[in-house]
Amino acid sequence: MIHEIAAEDYVQLFGSPTVKMSQDFRDIADRLADGGAGNNKWSYNTDTFNYHPQENYRLPLAANVKGLKKYWLNAAGLEDTAGSPPAQVVPQLVKVNKYSGIDTPQYVFTWNASQDDRSAVLEYTLVWFEDSPGAIMSFYPVRTVIDGEPLTAVIGSAKEERIYLWERVPTGVAYFIVYVKDSDGLIISSPVLAVDFSDRLNPTTVLIDDISLLSGQWFSPRVKINDKQMSFDVPPVIKNGRTLVPLRAIFEELGAEVQWDEKTRTVTALKGDKVISLKIDSYDAEVDGSRVVLDVPAQIMNGRTLVPLRFVSEALGAIVTWNQRLQLVSIKPS
Repeated sequence: MIHEIAAEDYVQLFGSPTVKMSQDFRDIADRLADGGAGNNKWSYNTDTFNYHPQENYRLPLAANVKGLKKYWLNAAGLEDTAGSPPAQVVPQLVKVNKYSGIDTPQYVFTWNASQDDRSAVLEYTLVWFEDSPGAIMSFYPVRTVIDGEPLTAVIGSAKEERIYLWERVPTGVAYFIVYVKDSDGLIISSPVLAVDFSDRLNPTTVLIDDISLLSGQWFSPRVKINDKQMSFDVPPVIKNGRTLVPLRAIFEELGAEVQWDEKTRTVTALKGDKVISLKIDSYDAEVDGSRVVLDVPAQIMNGRTLVPLRFVSEALGAIVTWNQRLQLVSIKPS
């Protein structure tokens, strides 16, 4: 049997560390501390592996695909001498600083430390890119750090006493990835952090995991409650312009008790003196005994009961907003 491996996958999984050399990128705060020097220049060469390990950013790296390395080792009849790749990390946008006298804010990113079975010190590089329909992607390395250094990076602007430095920042949706590389050259990517910079001082974020990358569904509906991104065993769906979500996870996160009446197929949420009842496949609902007509009924999908998110959230006193670019519902409980 003939097996054919993609060239990029081969380099990532089995390539020589010489081919996977890293470049030390400096963010705008580093450059200001260095006297305003520019970032290291980058191009398509062997020094860029830690910011451009493969051409298609819309696919997970080879080490992110569970079982892929083992498959190729078995196919080649080889033993694994490099060990496991580092563990994934999760990037976050944690702070926005606005300096007086400069229009461009400073955006502060951070991520958790990774772990590896062979390397005592791991290397991290934050990269961001834009994706416009019909246009070529533009990639921008931000900062490279190693374990023992602060796992942070900034874009936008920096200030030191009376000296300012600023750079171009995204104006729409941009995507941030942290690449983690060990001493054997094995590299793994974080989930993609999508950031909507439309409101420059209050950007909105969602995490896009590897399953979403593989499926191509980058912006399926997602839900945040108090800035916590929710995970569901059955994904939210949009019907008639309304987002339906698994009821139990939402109700419990909002502090409501859930009751189910199998005979009448009715779900009831209780929070304080508030009572909300929805009957499966019925457009009629009740809030504190008063009838309400729904745009879309509660329904059962894949063995889970899904309910209209905006209705139940607002009925429990929460504020609901919708981000069209990120397909994100944000809920702020009262």
